[in-house]
Amino acid sequence: MTTRSSRSRTGAANVDSTARAHRNVSRTRTESGMSDAEWWSIVAPVLDQVMADDNLIVSA
Repeated sequence: MTTRSSRSRTGAANVDSTARAHRNVSRTRTESGMSDAEWWSIVAPVLDQVMADDNLIVSA
């Protein structure tokens, strides 16, 4: 049985993890000087060359 205290700790850990991930994304964006759109405009043509649609896995 899960106690309220353990759910609270789990919730706090999830918030901490999400905040850390957001901070890392912000830092990477600042350090690279690129927006997501700029990054995708560079990466998308390469991905189109190396990944065929039939290689993509779709979860059910």
